[in-house]
Formats: sequence, structure tokens, C-alpha cells
Amino acid sequence: NFFVLHKENVRSKGYKEVIFKHYGDNYVSFKNLKKVAVYNQSTKRNLLKYNLVNKNKICVVGFPRGVYSIKNRISNNNSKIKTIIYFMISPYAGMYRKNGKLNFKGISIRKHKQFSWEPIINSVEKILLKVAHENPNINIIFKGKTGVHKERIIFLKKKIKSKNVFFIDGGTGHKLLKKNSLIIGLNSTAVIEAMICNLNILIPLYKKYRSYPYNHYTHKYHPDLLANNEHDLKKLILDYLNKKNLANTQMKYKFTIKHYFEKIHNANDKLREFIEKN
Repeated sequence: NFFVLHKENVRSKGYKEVIFKHYGDNYVSFKNLKKVAVYNQSTKRNLLKYNLVNKNKICVVGFPRGVYSIKNRISNNNSKIKTIIYFMISPYAGMYRKNGKLNFKGISIRKHKQFSWEPIINSVEKILLKVAHENPNINIIFKGKTGVHKERIIFLKKKIKSKNVFFIDGGTGHKLLKKNSLIIGLNSTAVIEAMICNLNILIPLYKKYRSYPYNHYTHKYHPDLLANNEHDLKKLILDYLNKKNLANTQMKYKFTIKHYFEKIHNANDKLREFIEKN
């Protein structure tokens, strides 16, 4: 026996529709697998919808790595911000692409023009550099994703000379999630892990991108976490740095955590039980 880890269970609706259609067309089914463990009910529903795995073979175990975030959870997030961690947005995060273009096969919305998150990326970088310059006592970390942000980080390092701006290319993000941090990101699992830690979070999903077709390719977030535009993003960052208008966030995080990770408190035990039984 051997185990195959199908890790990526956190997806936008658009990505899910296309990737599971792709699985169905190219692999027909995974019914030769003895058992399958998944993070959430959404993944289970899609495996069943596309007739990829029998219902009695699927076990929802939750998100085992989330236990680390629970251990580092803070009781309140009103402490003074010392570090801003920007989980760098991937230009095509949430989109399933083939041959360099957005793949529409299986998508439930009408076909639309190709696009990327590049305008948001440029906007966030611009604001963070301004904040870094105006607040030299605040550290800002740009956390890149392996195989995605290497060239961008090289470019930014040449451009940015601020001593309070740092770059990390690759590696896991959850170990960066610590008290006194403000987390910024979009379509990143690390952002949801930050919710589990009860850290302060800003999502730069501007109003322009909350309707068709863009909203089909984003994770689900409470609207109070969203910056409306570039000006609003800077204002909200400064509000956090100055501890102004900080509302209770736990209820705003609950929906996203439940949607993607199910029950996380016993996820390690459920995964261990799954492995031992099979």
C-alpha cells in the first residue's frame, strides 16, 4: 500500500470547475484507489459530481496543518503591529490555465476576456513601498511562492533599497504567522491560516474585481476584510498601524475557515485514524 497526498483542496470556484472537468476527461475515474482523504466537503462533492471516486471511499479529515495555527492562535489581535507580511499574489491565482491561457472547459459562467491580477499586484506593491518609506520602524516582508515569484523578487530587490523591507522566496508561510503582524494577501492558503491564528488581515480585492468575471476566481471572504481601492488599502493599513477602528474579526473569519477547512481542531487525529484504518 502507498498513500498519495492530494493537498490542494483550497480553490476558487472557477478553478474547481475546470480542474475536476479535466480530471473527468483525462483520467475517467480514480475508482481504483482504495480510500481518499480530503480537506473539505466541497472537494468531496466535486469528486462525486464528476463520478471520480465512490462515496464510501472518501473521508473528510479537515486541515491537519491547521493545528499549528491553532497552537499559535492569539486571544485578541489588538496589539501594536510591528510587521506587515505580504503573501505575494500570483498573477493567475485561482485560475486554471492551459498553454498560457485561461481554460474555460467546464466553467459555469459565460466566456470572457483573459485577465490577470497584475493591476492589483502593482497597486499593493506601490502602497507597501510607500508605507515602508513613511514608517521605517515597521518591517515589511514580501513572501513569494516557490516557482512563481523568483523573477519578481529579483526585480523588486534591485528596485527597493529600504532597510525595513525583506524578501522570502519559497518555503511554507505558516511559520511566519506571529503576533503583532498584519497579513495581506489574496487567494492564498496562508491567509486562511492567519485567520485561524486570529491575526489582523487585509484582502486587496478591490470593488472593481468583486463582480463577473473576477469573483469566479477568488476565495470567499467576509466583505469587511476587503480594501475597496488603492487609497482605501493604504488607509486601512495605517488604521491598523495606529490601532484605529479595529473591529472584532473572529466572526468574519469563521465562514472562510469552515468553508475550506471544516473542523480543524481534530484534523490531525482524523488523518491519523484514516491512515491507521487503511
